[in-house]
Amino acid sequence: MKTKFKITALLLIASLMLSPFVYSEGETYPPDSVMNVSDLPVGDIVSDTEFGNFTIISATDGLTAVTVDSNSKQSPVTGIKYSKRLKLAGTGSTLNRAVKFTAAGPATLFIEGCSANKNETRTGVVVNAEGETIGENSFSSGMENKQYDIPAAGDYWFYSLNSGINIYYIRLTYEPQPVYNFEDMDGIVTEPMDVIYTAPMAPADGAGTEAEPMSIASALLNIAPGGTIYCSGRYEFEKCLLIDAANCGEPEKEKRIECSEGTVFDFSGEPYSNDVGTNQRGVQINGSYWHIKGLEVCMAADNGFFIAGKHNTLELCVANANRDSGIQISRRAATVSSYDEWPSDNLILNCTSYNNFDPATGENADGFAAKLTCGDNNVFDGCIAYNNCDDGWDCFTKSATGPIGTLVLRNCIAFRSGQTTDGKFTDNSDGNGFKMGGSKIAATHYLYNCIAFENKNHGFTDNSNPGPIYLTNCTAYNNALDGGSNKSNFDFARDKERSNNTLINCLSYAPNAIGADKFIGSVKNSVLYSKDKKNYYYFDDLNNVSWDSKPGTVLPTEEISSVDDSVFVSVESPELGADVHTLWRNADGSINMGGFLKVADGTAYKQMGIGADLSDYSTAVPTAPPVQTNPPQPTQTPDTDIPDYIIYAAPDDFNESVIDIRLENNTETAASPCIMLAAYTDTEAGSLLTSYAFFERGIGAGSYDEFSYDLSGVDYNKVKVMVWDSTDRLTPLANCAVITPAEPEENN
Repeated sequence: MKTKFKITALLLIASLMLSPFVYSEGETYPPDSVMNVSDLPVGDIVSDTEFGNFTIISATDGLTAVTVDSNSKQSPVTGIKYSKRLKLAGTGSTLNRAVKFTAAGPATLFIEGCSANKNETRTGVVVNAEGETIGENSFSSGMENKQYDIPAAGDYWFYSLNSGINIYYIRLTYEPQPVYNFEDMDGIVTEPMDVIYTAPMAPADGAGTEAEPMSIASALLNIAPGGTIYCSGRYEFEKCLLIDAANCGEPEKEKRIECSEGTVFDFSGEPYSNDVGTNQRGVQINGSYWHIKGLEVCMAADNGFFIAGKHNTLELCVANANRDSGIQISRRAATVSSYDEWPSDNLILNCTSYNNFDPATGENADGFAAKLTCGDNNVFDGCIAYNNCDDGWDCFTKSATGPIGTLVLRNCIAFRSGQTTDGKFTDNSDGNGFKMGGSKIAATHYLYNCIAFENKNHGFTDNSNPGPIYLTNCTAYNNALDGGSNKSNFDFARDKERSNNTLINCLSYAPNAIGADKFIGSVKNSVLYSKDKKNYYYFDDLNNVSWDSKPGTVLPTEEISSVDDSVFVSVESPELGADVHTLWRNADGSINMGGFLKVADGTAYKQMGIGADLSDYSTAVPTAPPVQTNPPQPTQTPDTDIPDYIIYAAPDDFNESVIDIRLENNTETAASPCIMLAAYTDTEAGSLLTSYAFFERGIGAGSYDEFSYDLSGVDYNKVKVMVWDSTDRLTPLANCAVITPAEPEENN
């Protein structure tokens, strides 16, 4: 759904028999034919019935009828929820329990469905008028998207060879399916180079010159500190492009990746699974001192960009249509348990993240995320998040890992969170502009000159983070579009006992019905919508107050008008689907919104310095936030004594069913130990072993090894990870690591 050539997918699903498409190659294709079973009436199909270009062939064997009934399933491709299914209810033929269609030429048939029996796999075939099978697929009990290649014009039938298959959606398309040329990810180490040129499908052993470019995988391995990799064109990948933790630049000598205009890393080839812990990211930076400029990453099965190192910079990068958060800062694995090792001092500069959507739930793909496990002084400056299915910024914390470090957001915009560019709100999404915490865990954050507008729920929210959170010159406009009267522009009072936040020069306005702005702490020179939900109030200088105890001064007064459209130069927001990265940026990449939400000259608000200003070349350059003398500590901390071997194990931050394992070898000798993972469940008779696995890992002297093991589908409530000398000699090398799955925490 999410690459540029698939942006119209949701529109196609809702349409039937559209006018012919004309593609960039100049070739015209017949229109797609679509049958969304959710659009069909409920009931038995007692005779052959046409729906558009499809005909449902009724049952002629005198057994259970073919029927349409209510049943909820979610598309594994688009995330759309279907409400009905077509039950073929038995073995079919061209005359019995089938779906017939006519192809106008070579085409591709997509069917989303599943076996009618949770314990049995069913085979669905497509046959032609001569009865020849031209394609077959297996359908399991889980929802699947199956593809059949239709070779030529003619009549075709789909049916089951061995009992019932349930169908939710069918599409016949004539547009040729994309042919990928995937990058070779096996790079070759040659020698450090200061300048390397790459190109799509360049060989791993290329010279790295403009005339003889090198593969991007090899370039990452050979670029020297202070050197630059040049990229141009569209690169296609089927797995993550990883910069290893040991692959680092140096202070004042970053490793750089410079991209010419239009450079795209396309990860459409990565398989996507509703078991999201198995999905691969796009570009993952575990190393430090990297600077990537001008790169667009699209359609990764997980995050577009994932930053787990330190002192890295993303500049003028775009994350588009990825299947989790577009740009995220978090630790690389659950075994990185020391706060000092968490990603810190990273700068995300003038980047844009939009249209990111996770098909599995529709509630995890944010524009930007710095959450769960990130260290101090990660900065977002001049960044835009829009039309992401969850939040614009997600800075969530949970008790299992504790507080995150200080974040700084300046000159940033979040809008239309909770809906993608098709304009539809996603049911499960949080839909906040700036979500600054979670789980009532205190973390200090700073926001300067930021704007939130037209988000599904809150514009700015502490999400129960008691703070302190400091907002200076921030504007919230017309949020809570789908959140009802309980959602607001500003929401900073979720922890009634401990919240202590500061709003300075902030401005709230919504022409539509909206919830009251909430705060606990200090408010200075700000205009907010108060609890009576009728008036805007001016707050001069109030300290240690609550929104529901001291309402401020009702507007208008003789000096200050109330808030309405006239306070701003313009309140005309960009059209849905506009290319905001191009529309709202100056030549240097800084944001320029023109007159939109700019406080107008001549108003009291302008004279008093209230509200954000992202017009022209206006940027906020705040004084540096205070340095934390006592940085937060994660729940899990490493041992202070360093034995010869240390084994760590923990549930993965993003999928509790995946166990991350890290073995450290602190000796001067390489080793090949044996690692055993054992899963147990408690019974009345005691602990019962439900699953186990052995791993032999080679690990260098003074080094470490990290890997993961997936326990999806295993019943367990305790996991032990043990390390022995070898499979022949079960001599323990380290203490056993024992973990138990944590209770899930609400992220809202």
